[in-house]
Amino acid sequence: LAITFGGQTGNYWYDGAEVTYYSFDENNFARVPAPPTIVAAIDSVHNDYGIDFPAADFIYPTFVSDLIDQSDRIVYRGLANIGGKECFQIATKGPTQDVQIWIANDATNLPVKYVIRDKAKDGIMEFEGDFSDWQINPDLPLTIFSFMPPPGAHEVAILARNRKIIGGKP
Repeated sequence: LAITFGGQTGNYWYDGAEVTYYSFDENNFARVPAPPTIVAAIDSVHNDYGIDFPAADFIYPTFVSDLIDQSDRIVYRGLANIGGKECFQIATKGPTQDVQIWIANDATNLPVKYVIRDKAKDGIMEFEGDFSDWQINPDLPLTIFSFMPPPGAHEVAILARNRKIIGGKP
């Protein structure tokens, strides 16, 4: 399995063996070894490097159970229109996180939008995302999940946050 996560300043590639981050702003990239499944790779990169993938929650097999466990209250707020699409709106409140999710009211019932309000970090951090142009089981070439550095890009090393430095060297 393979996946890409993108942002305004960089992208992540995962090819089943390593995760690569490329910084558009700095034209550099870093590669780290990763376990052979998407969920294990996300957990590994988060635990070892402190990198968050906010929308990744939606692909976890335990997503609904995790949401229930971390919430004090879950409310169905009815139907809402998001980008011209009728959606079910669900809101949760918890001690460390509040979540709103809009799910398409159609045959697919796929997520359309989410807002995660994280209260556990210094201050309140909010993540918002939209899902669009869903393609179910597309036939994708594996090459799109392999990072190819652009011209002039430099590879940089990154250290796991729990790695100890001994004698001045990691």
